[in-house]
Amino acid sequence: MWLWLRYFLIIALSGVVLYFVLQTDVAALKCPFELEASEQWTIQQERPGDFIAKHLKGRMQALAGVTTFRFERYDVVNTELAPGIREGSLVKAGDHVLTFRSLYDESQKKMLQAKVEMYQATLDNLLSGELQSRVTEGERLVTLAYTNYYSYLPLVERRRELFNTGYISNDEVQQLEEELNSRFAEIAVAEADLNARKMACSSNVINTARAELKVAQKELEMVNDRLAARTITTPVSGRVTQVSLDPEIKTILRVVNEDPIYARVVAPLTFSNEIQPGLEAVLTFHNEDLTVTGRVESVSIVPVPLMGLSVVHALIPIRDVPFSAISSMTGEASIPSIKIDPFHSSLAALRALYEKFSNSLSKE
Repeated sequence: MWLWLRYFLIIALSGVVLYFVLQTDVAALKCPFELEASEQWTIQQERPGDFIAKHLKGRMQALAGVTTFRFERYDVVNTELAPGIREGSLVKAGDHVLTFRSLYDESQKKMLQAKVEMYQATLDNLLSGELQSRVTEGERLVTLAYTNYYSYLPLVERRRELFNTGYISNDEVQQLEEELNSRFAEIAVAEADLNARKMACSSNVINTARAELKVAQKELEMVNDRLAARTITTPVSGRVTQVSLDPEIKTILRVVNEDPIYARVVAPLTFSNEIQPGLEAVLTFHNEDLTVTGRVESVSIVPVPLMGLSVVHALIPIRDVPFSAISSMTGEASIPSIKIDPFHSSLAALRALYEKFSNSLSKE
């Protein structure tokens, strides 16, 4: 008696569950989508001091080029948008959009500019003839010193003769001889000064000044090249955004080509026969109160090796969408013509699970 009652309760409960499942409304197929531009260019900061610019082409975002901007870890780097560039601005390929400001490079530039000006002034002074005129002046001073010395020699000789005859004292002779020695010392000073002036305008000094100027100019040129390379131009025409697709990587700038924009819808493989070109889809953008209607243009089956399965990709071209929605790049697609029946979906899942279990038992 109790056994039959238990079976009756189980059957009744199963009937109630089956009734509510059958009463469940079918729903339209909903799948995630991601917008794909025909071309885009991004600058991201992946680690301190390293900025990477990536040029992506095609709907599969094939990598067309990579440029790395690397700075010293002790450097202070600021990023500045070009004048007139802001979120949503339209730019053309080749336009200046961004500048990296390196505090270290700019201070190096100022220091090297001062060195170049100093070395240039020194070389100009050497080549101007001013130093040669100083050599001529030094030679005149040497001649004058010799003239003064030799003009005193007869006076000293005359005083010595007068001392020998007793007309003057020895002190007067010594006084004149000290004056003569002073004139002789002036000759040595004038000759040393002349040699210094000649050395200052010698070919070796001029060549050294030229070499120092050339080295400083080359160093300044290298710094200017680095600064010029950090004035960034975009290789892509499109709109500017700073919205990041990856929250873990800081996006400095992104230029998205809007012509055309596709929504790539990813659906389970079980719907590969139902999703066909021409089907209408309703696209709802994440973080945007916006819904857009489009039609499937092409369908493909794409393997996902990491997950060990394949999925359906449906491409839907979209037009006349606000750029704020395009920059968000993701959303949910609903295909009203494809319905999901929860009851049949559950049966299909149970059937697939049973087949997988049966296959594993047969292999054992």
